[in-house]
Amino acid sequence: MCFNTLALLTTQILASTIHFQSDFSTKIDGDLVSFTKTTIIYDLSRAKCPHASTHGADTWFVTLLSTFNNDFERTVTESIAYTPFPGAKQVYLTPEIELQSGELTLWFRCSSLAGTTFDSDFGQNYHFKIQ
Repeated sequence: MCFNTLALLTTQILASTIHFQSDFSTKIDGDLVSFTKTTIIYDLSRAKCPHASTHGADTWFVTLLSTFNNDFERTVTESIAYTPFPGAKQVYLTPEIELQSGELTLWFRCSSLAGTTFDSDFGQNYHFKIQ
């Protein structure tokens, strides 16, 4: 019981946040440490895909793609923003990633009926060293 409590407190204390800001800068709050979680906060103004709508409601979505140590066969995708059905308000999520040792690679995909674009540092992706 004490071990579980200690592990929970350690995770909460060492939690970090990676902010992808509207000016295309990246800000990290906290330390990126193995076996802790980081929250991804993505400013939707970065999503430069052609926004499409159906019946006056947004129908585009943004997806976070992540992998560790360039293992692209194990890429994980998580929704950040999407419209669950035509006419609904857009849902915005702040995904958490459990960090592994080595390097975290992130990039974003914005898709709609009008096309798909990427926020990927001009194809280089965003790389973060994990302690």
